[in-house]
Amino acid sequence: MGAEGKIRHVLERSEGHLELSFKNTPYGTALDDLYQGGCLKARFPKISRSEKGGIPKPAILINTSGGLADGDRLTQKIQLKPNATAIITSQAAERVYKAHDLSTPATIDTAITIEEDASLYWLPQETILFNESSLKRHYALDISASGSCLAAETLVLGRLAMQEHLTKISLTDHWRIQFGDKLIFADGFHLGSNLQQQTEGAALLNGARALATVFYIGKDAEAYLEPVQKILANAASTAGVSCRKNILIARFLAKKPEAVRADLSATISTIDHIKNPATGGVTSPITSRWIF
Repeated sequence: MGAEGKIRHVLERSEGHLELSFKNTPYGTALDDLYQGGCLKARFPKISRSEKGGIPKPAILINTSGGLADGDRLTQKIQLKPNATAIITSQAAERVYKAHDLSTPATIDTAITIEEDASLYWLPQETILFNESSLKRHYALDISASGSCLAAETLVLGRLAMQEHLTKISLTDHWRIQFGDKLIFADGFHLGSNLQQQTEGAALLNGARALATVFYIGKDAEAYLEPVQKILANAASTAGVSCRKNILIARFLAKKPEAVRADLSATISTIDHIKNPATGGVTSPITSRWIF
């Protein structure tokens, strides 16, 4: 109750905590440890016999609260032990709803550790920001010098099927990537302080309603630069790719999310097929079934 005797309504908030680790065994990668609390869960789909030889251990992350509102807190810790290989995606697109207070964002903290000769495919489905939503995300990746990670993140600005136009949001993303105990990438991204200029400016989003980033981190990153450049030469979205030593970064912008999805899928598949030539790629059963 407030000082004037008025009842203060405190809305219930969701909290989720997930710790997930994988280990290598004589029979392939297996679940090593799992802790799930609150609204965050993980499920592990069965793999058919025809797929077992070519697909790593898959995990599907689920937010049982059905979306995010201001004040919600999610914490995710992922660990791949030596020689483990896993694909992690999400059950559905994450929705971020209208906030009661933009200054109290929903928060997602993701920490990923990849040990010696381990490989992770981090491929969650897109995040959809509703008008007046508020979200803050922090990603910390720590990758061994002999490990690798293929990661993708996609944002959609507004519910396009409802012709929603964003007038006010707050989005903050922080990325920190360490490779071989050295910080190789640090990035901050914010939308909201001057939303119209940021979304419409020619030097910024230029009217794009969907944007995505693909990272490949590994000692062989430079091997994928030219193949991805060839794919993106005919991209449906505005796209570009660059590589510096152990990290390749591709970015995508488009007014229609389907254009970003198509180019994202082509980029992931190109890297995957080169990385896993014997199997013709390992991500296609997951990306085709759950994402694209």
